[in-house]
Amino acid sequence: MADSIEQKIIAAIVERLGAIDGTGDYQTEIGARVEDSRANWDESEMPAISVFQGTATTVKVDDEESMVLRKFGVIIRCVFKSDDDAGTDAAYARKTISDIYRAIRLDRHWRTDIDDPRTALAYMTKEVSHGIEYVPNTYEISGTQTEIEVSYFGTNFDMEA
Repeated sequence: MADSIEQKIIAAIVERLGAIDGTGDYQTEIGARVEDSRANWDESEMPAISVFQGTATTVKVDDEESMVLRKFGVIIRCVFKSDDDAGTDAAYARKTISDIYRAIRLDRHWRTDIDDPRTALAYMTKEVSHGIEYVPNTYEISGTQTEIEVSYFGTNFDMEA
């Protein structure tokens, strides 16, 4: 059985974020470990990224309701060890967000073949929000959270097409 389009999109996001390795235009190595839906990381595994899919909404595209536009949020959560200097942590957090945006803007259609527009998995990817995360009841920085929205066209009740 084929993977759903949403699974393929999440897998493409995980793969792309894994390329954030501190080389080229990337400022951090936050992509050293990237996983789909991993809730917790051991400190020895940091820095790391978890990719979480949110709820999908569906809008009909045609009168017969055979074509639909699906939209779902994706939360990209980075975790890293804090330094002894809050300013250094804040600057690093902002760099991770910048790197994530840089990786996403390479191809917001999540094409399986970057040179072939027919392989686009998504219609559009939009920026929703981003921010620095803090340890509860403190201002110690623990990571970042970035949210994007991915939209794709599909056939009603068919997640593979």
